[in-house]
Amino acid sequence: MKKAFLLFLVAVLAASCDGPMGPPGRDGRDGQVNKKIIDIDVPSRQWRVDYDENGNRFYYAQFNMPEITKNVYDNGIVSVYHELNGNQIVLPYTRHNGEYGYNWTRTIDVDFTIGSMTFYVTDSDFADVPAAWPETMFFRVVLIW
Repeated sequence: MKKAFLLFLVAVLAASCDGPMGPPGRDGRDGQVNKKIIDIDVPSRQWRVDYDENGNRFYYAQFNMPEITKNVYDNGIVSVYHELNGNQIVLPYTRHNGEYGYNWTRTIDVDFTIGSMTFYVTDSDFADVPAAWPETMFFRVVLIW
């Protein structure tokens, strides 16, 4: 009985695969996918300093980003990379550093809203030593919608 059922099932499945292929399915957008890549250089002099509610220092650089429309914000993907030594590093990026007997962590992150993007650099220096002003940094923004 099991063999007969198995043969019947194989026959039905094989028969159901015959015939011409139908049209591709629709995803509500006619299959269109859009992509835009934007390279942003942030010169050292463009970083601004600010402090959070606990007095911790951070640096930021804000940019108008008209490419982040309501449609991209609501339905797309915004991916941001820091370009460092020929590598693209996805944000947020955190590295631990040590030099001259001092240890600290640098975090580079980003936030965005419709029409605007802000990059942040925060150094946590674990010793009461002022952090260095951020150097010129290069970023790549990839929008997919």
